[in-house]
Amino acid sequence: MPWSKKHTIYWWVIAAVFILLCVIWRTSHSPQAILSTEMDTLLPKVRPHVAGQSEAIDATQRRQDQQIIMFITSPEEAFTRQMSISLAQQWRDSGLFSDVLLKQDIRLDQVRDEMLKWQWRLPSQKQWQMLTSHPRQYIEQRVGELLTPSAPTGLLPLEQDWLGFSRYTPQPPLPDALSWHSDDQMLWFDADGASGVLVRATLADPASLSHTSQRLLTLLADTRANANKNDGAVAFVGRAIFNAEGQRSAQFESMWMSLTSISLIIVLLGGLLGGRTVLSLTILVFVSLLSGVAAVLLVFSQIHVLTLVLGTSLIGLVLDLPLHWLIAGRCDADWSPHRSLKILQQPFLLSLAVTLLGYIALLFSGLPLLRQLAVFSMAALLCAWVISRHILPNALHNLSLQPSPLLQRVIQRTLHLLRMPLALPKPLIMIVLTAFIISGLMRGNWHEDIRNWISPRAETLADAQRLQQISGQDSGAFLLVQAATDEQLLIREKQARQWLDAQQALGVPTRYWALGDIVLNTSAQAQRKATLRRFADEQPLWQPLLNIGVAAETLQQYTQQLSTQPIWSLQDYLASPLLNPWRDLYGQNEAGVYAIIRLLDGTDINVLMNQSLPEGVALIYPRHELSQGFALVRDRALWLKVASYLAAWLMLMAMLDWRRALWVIAIPVLASLCTVASLGWLGLPVSVFAVCALLIVAALGGDYAVFILCAQTWTLGKIAGVLIAAATTVLTFGLLSLSTTPAVATFGLTVALGVGFSVLLSSWLPILIDKRNTHGL
Repeated sequence: MPWSKKHTIYWWVIAAVFILLCVIWRTSHSPQAILSTEMDTLLPKVRPHVAGQSEAIDATQRRQDQQIIMFITSPEEAFTRQMSISLAQQWRDSGLFSDVLLKQDIRLDQVRDEMLKWQWRLPSQKQWQMLTSHPRQYIEQRVGELLTPSAPTGLLPLEQDWLGFSRYTPQPPLPDALSWHSDDQMLWFDADGASGVLVRATLADPASLSHTSQRLLTLLADTRANANKNDGAVAFVGRAIFNAEGQRSAQFESMWMSLTSISLIIVLLGGLLGGRTVLSLTILVFVSLLSGVAAVLLVFSQIHVLTLVLGTSLIGLVLDLPLHWLIAGRCDADWSPHRSLKILQQPFLLSLAVTLLGYIALLFSGLPLLRQLAVFSMAALLCAWVISRHILPNALHNLSLQPSPLLQRVIQRTLHLLRMPLALPKPLIMIVLTAFIISGLMRGNWHEDIRNWISPRAETLADAQRLQQISGQDSGAFLLVQAATDEQLLIREKQARQWLDAQQALGVPTRYWALGDIVLNTSAQAQRKATLRRFADEQPLWQPLLNIGVAAETLQQYTQQLSTQPIWSLQDYLASPLLNPWRDLYGQNEAGVYAIIRLLDGTDINVLMNQSLPEGVALIYPRHELSQGFALVRDRALWLKVASYLAAWLMLMAMLDWRRALWVIAIPVLASLCTVASLGWLGLPVSVFAVCALLIVAALGGDYAVFILCAQTWTLGKIAGVLIAAATTVLTFGLLSLSTTPAVATFGLTVALGVGFSVLLSSWLPILIDKRNTHGL
């Protein structure tokens, strides 16, 4: 005996309240934010599990993520200086940054004090080699400089620096376009006929960007507006900007895609099924999607904003089951709710099982976003199945649907168009289909590139390109040197630099920035002290200085002072303000200590990646690693796809005969091949998202084939159910293809194409299997 409407309403309320309580309980016990927006959380984990390596890489990346650089220009230098001060103060007052560096306050008296401590540590290895190889020639050259007024002088007084070590002030490798002005203590750039000031800001808490991203984007917009108002111009660069814009874009897309798809589906179904039925289906969609969100929060503690964007595509999918049941009532004169539901009981179960297999395979893809989507989808589909099977029939137990002549004509004409190719000879169809698939696969681009995954705003991309032109520094790759102690680290870092120098000698373009450029290990320091003591005892060596009137006692005091300076540890070096620009090249973790050697622009990274590295050294190239990681995930997804086909066939064989099971599998296999071929013909990359979307195509293709093959008769209503269900799915996934995020757009387009091919091939089944099809379907 069917339940009353009152009981049905109770079940709706109980289901929604239960799901809501689950969400509240899980989120209240999690320290993380419910909504995640960081793009890094979507990336595959492909780094090797070497002790301390991942931590060191992550720490380096976090420091880079905190940095935002602003370039300020205007027609006049004085006005540029004034505007830079004003905009920098605006950033400080925003509260978003822990530090906004405009002026690099370099006090000469403090620099002199530090240089007095450094002395013989200041020369680079090449400069020191000039002294030790030809000491007499070095001192003669030094005397010539002292007698030449225009020659460069050091910062230390002459009596404290007879050998001129203070001339070798340590400088980070700045490009030609950048220079520090001592009059205003600002870092200026001069490129492409324009000059301006560089401001470097550090985010106070990059982890909380999901909460402050809108404030950051508002600040950048206000800054740009203020600069434009004063005839100036600004440019911004920073990964935090990319993340903030990605979050805003995803949230906007999630909202408009959801509203658009729901509105269009309501209009479509309202015209077919009536207002009361559409209301029940809308509640079904709401509860199903809410269950998907709850499942993701229960499993992962938080949900990514792109999961919500992709989740909007499930609106058509969760309506799949009830539409197969209800649409038949608009085409078949003898349709009744309970009898139709009884007939569809087995297809319902098989469809759910086949679809879930596709999403279970997606769980093992290795990509966090797709794993969240798999959990979201399975929970939503299970909820939709339970409601469609046990609750919705009672809510619509007295529903009466009348056949629609207009719908019947539309379905029949659509079927006619879909089956037009069958008028051709079968050998010709096979030849054309095979040629289309093979040629498309050969044209396909299977190269993974992170640049095909995201698409920044044109203005943001232009700013980033301008930074590269001005700075021309970081290639994005670096050598990671690890050791147990500081001394071992300096030794290994020296070996790494020698390896790079050897590659340069072999003709491999190599430029780098390393801590060891100015930091000496204890052995090297001891050798320099010993060399100075030996020079102090060689009286003829100092004769050029004696000839210009320098007293022997003065030189003796000078050399004695040099030889008594202590040997520094790495921590002593790090305590010196002169080492500030190099400080981020050193770090500590549980595995010990590490150093970063940044490979600068112009270095041939591809050649270096194929060379063997010294012990304790790893070449890290994040962009290459990401592309490689996506390729591994894509290849894994292909094998998962094969496994899902095999699992689905074995399951279907247990419930159907092997021939029908083979037909069910053939549809998604051919649909997937046609989809990949289409991507090749369209010139779109077959990325990891496209391959993972094929797992959904396989599930949907099998779903349509199941409903057609398990029909007791080839009625128009069965075909109509497949076509309308596919239309809602194509509608929702097709909207994803309009996303500004290429990965999401590729995912949506692939599913939409796959569903189209699945419907085309499924519509052929009644004729291919039963040539005596009495209904002419």
